[in-house]
Amino acid sequence: MSGLESSQENSDKDPLPFRFDGGDDPEPPVIGCIEYSPDGQSIATGARDSTVRLWDAKTGLQTRKLLAGHPVLWLSFSHSGRKLAAISSDSDAKRAHVVIWDVEQDKTELCKLETSYESDGTLVEGEYRVVFSPDDNLVAVMTPLCVVVQGATLGTLVVDVVKISGDDRLASLLGFSSDGRRLFYAYLKDKVEVRSFDMELRQQLSINLSLPYPSLSFLYRLPYTCSPDGRTIAGPTPQGGFQVHDTETGEAMQAALRGHLENTSSICFSQDGEWVVDGSEAGTICIWDVSTGKKVMGPLKASHRSRQAVTAITCSPSKERVACITANREVHVWDLHTQKITLSSVPMEKDGPLTPLRISSYSASVSDMHVFPDGRHLVSSALNDDQIRIWDLQTGNQVRELSFPGGCHVALSVDGSLLAVGSTKPFGCVILLDAHSGQEYTPPLMGAGSQTEKLAFSPDSSAVAVLLGDMTLWLVHDVLGDRKTSKIEDSVMDVAFSPDGTHFAHVSLTGMITLCNVGTTEVITRLPGELAHNLAFLPDGKTLLQTNQNKVLFWDVTTGQKVFQHMLSFQPRARIAASPDGKAFVCGRGTSADEYGLEMVDVVKGKQLWSITNLIRNHTAIAFSPTGDKVVVGFIGGTLQVFEASTGRRLIPSVDDRSSIELEMTSVQKRSQRVRSGLADWDDDSIMNMPATSSRAARRDMQGLNRGINDQQMHRGTQKITDGGRGSGLIARLSSRISNSLSPGQAAEPRNQRRLPHIFQLVGLGRAKNRVLTAGEQGNRYREDRRVQHEDDSFSPSPPESDRAHSPITRTGESESSMSSSNWFTDYVCYC
Repeated sequence: MSGLESSQENSDKDPLPFRFDGGDDPEPPVIGCIEYSPDGQSIATGARDSTVRLWDAKTGLQTRKLLAGHPVLWLSFSHSGRKLAAISSDSDAKRAHVVIWDVEQDKTELCKLETSYESDGTLVEGEYRVVFSPDDNLVAVMTPLCVVVQGATLGTLVVDVVKISGDDRLASLLGFSSDGRRLFYAYLKDKVEVRSFDMELRQQLSINLSLPYPSLSFLYRLPYTCSPDGRTIAGPTPQGGFQVHDTETGEAMQAALRGHLENTSSICFSQDGEWVVDGSEAGTICIWDVSTGKKVMGPLKASHRSRQAVTAITCSPSKERVACITANREVHVWDLHTQKITLSSVPMEKDGPLTPLRISSYSASVSDMHVFPDGRHLVSSALNDDQIRIWDLQTGNQVRELSFPGGCHVALSVDGSLLAVGSTKPFGCVILLDAHSGQEYTPPLMGAGSQTEKLAFSPDSSAVAVLLGDMTLWLVHDVLGDRKTSKIEDSVMDVAFSPDGTHFAHVSLTGMITLCNVGTTEVITRLPGELAHNLAFLPDGKTLLQTNQNKVLFWDVTTGQKVFQHMLSFQPRARIAASPDGKAFVCGRGTSADEYGLEMVDVVKGKQLWSITNLIRNHTAIAFSPTGDKVVVGFIGGTLQVFEASTGRRLIPSVDDRSSIELEMTSVQKRSQRVRSGLADWDDDSIMNMPATSSRAARRDMQGLNRGINDQQMHRGTQKITDGGRGSGLIARLSSRISNSLSPGQAAEPRNQRRLPHIFQLVGLGRAKNRVLTAGEQGNRYREDRRVQHEDDSFSPSPPESDRAHSPITRTGESESSMSSSNWFTDYVCYC
């Protein structure tokens, strides 16, 4: 179900909510801050285009546009809602500017108060803040160099709270206590040290409150915030989530609150201080009760198009709605009763028809694929996809899905009964599922914080290897019984089990391959391998396959010797899969970083069996069917394709690039015939599968489609299969069957060459020239007109009427066009 199901109108006539227009850039500006007015009637946004805009909170339509003069970094309403303050910075970030408007005025141009303060030349949003005192008489201002308090009416400086010098930095925290007597701010050192300033005594007060500093793990500014009453402060933790601290005692009110699979990127309190809302780098939102630490709701998650971080967030005074900004410049307003987006700056997405072998989730790239033992069904996982999907390989249709938020890696047991699932997110976990029912075997194989890179089952399904993103390898034994976990002390790149299940191999960051006993994890032997992306055992259990960026190596694990090497063309992080019989393998190939392809190689002879070039995207996963007759390939962008293992012929093309495919035959003679006929860019199926007759409307549709094909081929390139295969169209099949029934001598006879076009009833012999085959009186008149028109034409006169083949009658007045070549083995049908 789409997260953008909402009440907003999606009419072409009705403007979208939060529409930024009037600028030269068609893209919306970068929005740095958002705030609800105290009465909940308006939403204010500050943007890098130097504007502050007020929007109707119910409709999302703009009510006012205020000019700040410089890119706006933060804004704040006064407690009464009468005034609005914004802080901005000039282009060189040497000065910070504070603007205060009286937004209750009915004037078009509001009166504004402007002040400016020195800055240090850096433009970090988290280091600029502005906030009103509870009585609305004062405004606290923070820049990278200072914290000051000024008057809200005249802008006169009241007090210099602190000036920054040396290596000191200020954290993104600024707030008054409920009585206005204390002002809270914080230094950013090894920890976040919170300070308190007494506004009456004009002096610093002692406060025992410090927060951990998770600087290395955050993509965006560190989100610290103070509640409106000044009683609590919330900030992120290095282990994920955030904590709420009491400003009086300095103690944490609860343990870290974790509701997301990625870091918390923004935090706000409700205006009554009872709720704290946090948004994440994964684009999800959770709401918490401050006093108990329990989750009120969440994670709220937009549709698959919005996987961007929530960079700013605000809660309505009634706690009925939450508005947020994402890193891709979108504005969303959530209705907390329905837990759906009710207003959005982007059009609503509607679920379209399901596409065969195509994952619809935003930015989903296939991470793993495994074919079930029945050979008909495939399970796949993808990055940033909330579903594990099961496909029918005969039809390409999705038959089932299992929910797992955030994207994952999967491994299927050999008997197809168990499914191990590991999150690709920093705070995810690894679980075990029944592959048929989807039920989870509790507890998880590995708890929260297990960002997974790869999973693999032992052949007897009793053990699971878990390779984490930090390159640590864990073995979980007896997964359905009394589980035991072992850690491999090495930096591991990949892992693989031997076919008999007694050993497993892993390759380290240095390229060393280590063979270990599964039960004891003791080292058996080491091989002097190379830095590798993939490891795989061949079915004999004696040969280990290793790949890196430019070659495939085969090692004899009993002797430790290299037995075979195959050079790969350029393919970053090439994936590889060995056939079930161990006689061949499929791997990526390409000549440059922008060219993607596949090839199948015979292991014994080292000979290329077939190759595919000019794939639209790079592949990310390869899997064979249990019988070895099919190869399934997953790509960046969420597309899967099924190929015939013996020939490389694609069995189930993906819809998104089907029209850009050209099956290229290896016959130079056949290619030259197409060039002479003006049909060099037509593939076999397009030519050979044309119907004998069609209506004018059908021909127009085909002409439009072919023009689209040509355009897409020019822009996207074409796929070439160099396996020497033949076309599978009707004419190609009949030509092949009839010509094969003739001896070489008979096939070469002119009379037999002339018979084949008559059999197909397409067109008589002659040089390539348009012929009109019609039915009915109108067709006869048209044919006669054409004959009279061209009787003086010296270029290849038309054959006699008796030699012409008439198309079957379809509808009176419809005509058919075709073209014939001078050689019997190829006939092209052209639509006029």
